[in-house]
Amino acid sequence: MPRWLSLRRRVPVAARPRVVLHVGRSKAGSTTIQDFCRAAHRDLAAQGVDYVMFGHLKDAEPGIPGFGTFEELASFAAANPGRTVLVSNEFMFAWPVDFSRSAAAALGGCNVSIVIYLRPYDGWVQSAYTEETRHGRNIRAIDGFMDGYPLRTSAWDYLEGWGGSFGWDRLHLGSLAPGGLSGGELMTDFAGALGLPLAGGQVARRNTAPHQAVLELSRRLAAANSEIDWQGVDRTETDPLIAAMAAASAGRPQSPYFTLAQRKALIDLYNADLDRIARHGGLRLPPAAAPADPEREFEPSFERTAPEILDSFFAETLSPAFAGRYPAAARRARALSAQVMP
Repeated sequence: MPRWLSLRRRVPVAARPRVVLHVGRSKAGSTTIQDFCRAAHRDLAAQGVDYVMFGHLKDAEPGIPGFGTFEELASFAAANPGRTVLVSNEFMFAWPVDFSRSAAAALGGCNVSIVIYLRPYDGWVQSAYTEETRHGRNIRAIDGFMDGYPLRTSAWDYLEGWGGSFGWDRLHLGSLAPGGLSGGELMTDFAGALGLPLAGGQVARRNTAPHQAVLELSRRLAAANSEIDWQGVDRTETDPLIAAMAAASAGRPQSPYFTLAQRKALIDLYNADLDRIARHGGLRLPPAAAPADPEREFEPSFERTAPEILDSFFAETLSPAFAGRYPAAARRARALSAQVMP
């Protein structure tokens, strides 16, 4: 059993098979939860919780059972009375409402809990920007990204679909905002949703964002690429530059990504959705605080990276030693230097 995990009692036996669906939301701790489930699936099984894969991920993990449909999931749960079947798949959150309705119909004979975590929308949009940019899928600056982001920022329509399909009393909602998690920790809250105490400390968070300078360099490097996810890119050119920027920017301050007006609009939308959740489902989460940051001076970009970071970055990447190790990266560094350095 991992040192950070201590599951001390079995899940209570229910009259109907118990199924827990952690359906997201994305950018709200899902990777942390899934790392926990994969690492601890044997320990969870010993405590009465069967972690399984689902949907397009059904064959993603050797040694962990997978199911392609809710009917298959329901049959598995029915064949294992007295246990809890656990699914964690954040893609389910934003699927069409017909999907959640079909899930409710297929799992009608089960005792179902839907676990959802939210994040104030300013943090959620910035996390989406981070994810898309670091993987080479976004070349837009933050303002253009917000204007053209293909996913809806508001979670309300999706929440309404899950609450309407299963019943709001089946939803376990948490928020990454202060005060929005039982015990103040994501995994403590999640273990509580399973009916299991978690002791030994918080699981390390995953998908932590790199420094802004790394993201803006990544966006600049991806701009010359016609593919996404860094396909078609010479990683011997890009990876050493990204690593050098990570070293140059470590511990340095960052500029705000949003204007105060942008942050206020995102926070107001989040708090309005919390009000709707409370009215429809009786579930109350703490509102996000109004922005108190200074006004943004400029839209972040590679050219606007702090001079001391750029100086350190180019001192490394334009050095003879760097060129000897990474000739392709050094050539790109010289081109970047000609574009941004006086």
